[in-house]
Amino acid sequence: MTQRRSSRLLAAVFSGIVIATSSTAQTQAPANLGVQPHSHDDLVEFTEPRTFNSAIQQGKQRLAGIRASIDGRKLTAIHADAYVLAKLGFRFGELARAAKLSIPDEDMKQIFLGSRKFSKLADNLHALADSGDFKGAEAGFATLLEQFAKIESKVPASFACPMRCEESKTYAGPGTCAVCLMNLKKITADRYDVEVWPVATSLVAGKEAELRFEIKDPLGGLVREFEVVHEKKLHLLMVSKDLSWYAHEHPELQPEGTFTLNWAFPRPGEYTLFSDFTPPDVGMQVVPFTLTIPGKAPAPIELSVDTDQAKVIDGYSITLDTGGPVTIGGSTTFAYTIRQRSDVKDPHSGFTAAVADLEPYLGALGHLIIVSQDRVNFVHSHPHEASGVPGAVAKLERGPRVEFAARFTVPGRYKAWGQFQHEGKVLTVPFVFDVTVPKP
Repeated sequence: MTQRRSSRLLAAVFSGIVIATSSTAQTQAPANLGVQPHSHDDLVEFTEPRTFNSAIQQGKQRLAGIRASIDGRKLTAIHADAYVLAKLGFRFGELARAAKLSIPDEDMKQIFLGSRKFSKLADNLHALADSGDFKGAEAGFATLLEQFAKIESKVPASFACPMRCEESKTYAGPGTCAVCLMNLKKITADRYDVEVWPVATSLVAGKEAELRFEIKDPLGGLVREFEVVHEKKLHLLMVSKDLSWYAHEHPELQPEGTFTLNWAFPRPGEYTLFSDFTPPDVGMQVVPFTLTIPGKAPAPIELSVDTDQAKVIDGYSITLDTGGPVTIGGSTTFAYTIRQRSDVKDPHSGFTAAVADLEPYLGALGHLIIVSQDRVNFVHSHPHEASGVPGAVAKLERGPRVEFAARFTVPGRYKAWGQFQHEGKVLTVPFVFDVTVPKP
């Protein structure tokens, strides 16, 4: 199996992990599990897993190590990871049974049998690497990945709406939320990663440069397959450090699997780039990346709550109603009302014309992006009626009131950008609000 095929398999098998370093592991004496140790194996650190999930996570970590060794053609670095995987293989079945997971008897039997096979494959990879057989080690690693995928596939996964529309409700497989129709997200502690850099020049404020984006799977492999969500494979939401500047763009996917975007940042300083993408059968992922434009950054603009004020943008008046204080825990409705001047040629006329013919923008009647002041918490919401249903927008009342729903778990100050389209013009409407703890 080629290295490229291995990369695709990694992306399909693993829904993302936070890979711990070996320095956090506790050293224990290895048990005799039928694996013939080499002279260096008594120096290998091994953390005895106590749960099935911890065994799976440790397995992913060690597979990541082997992947890096093969990519770097460092066969001597494989032996420690392969040796630990051989030991882990004998634990999967026992820990799955101890976890009392809802696994049919036949599947549990396959986990036990597959675990033994996995251990033998890991020990074989160990031997191939120590013998210097690179092609054999590469093929052995691909076979080991396939066996790991078979074991993990027997364990039931849970999916939930990324907007938590149904609170704690979960689903047994991929699909769409029954309320907002967004793609369900796999419940996991795993994470994807995104790397961003300028292609051929340094970044200069006000000067356009080509940015390249690499989206990495949990084991560091390049992700090449993405679902099209709201007409795009990648939504890029960018904000300045003080949240005074915002942009919503869509980098283009290139043949080799990276994304590119030509862009000029307006001023020096720090920016956070939120990459919003959906790998197959995993659900929406939002990964932040901090980019610094050299030079002296301007003084930050203070965030002031302004939801009680109408915003006038390009001949439109937009108001926001949250139905009272926004608090953590429950769902908040963000209701926008959009009006236009009765005579757009007269700048002094009132905003009396209700806009009832909004146009679809990226497959929805609107988009709502919310970012906390510290840029840690992020929300991307769509009007419930329009989310993900082709042609649904045309059958709905298209204004002047558009409603979104959002939930918050952390109090603090937030900024929201609502985006709507009318007569070919995209309106981006910012509001600042506080999220508080509800009174008892």
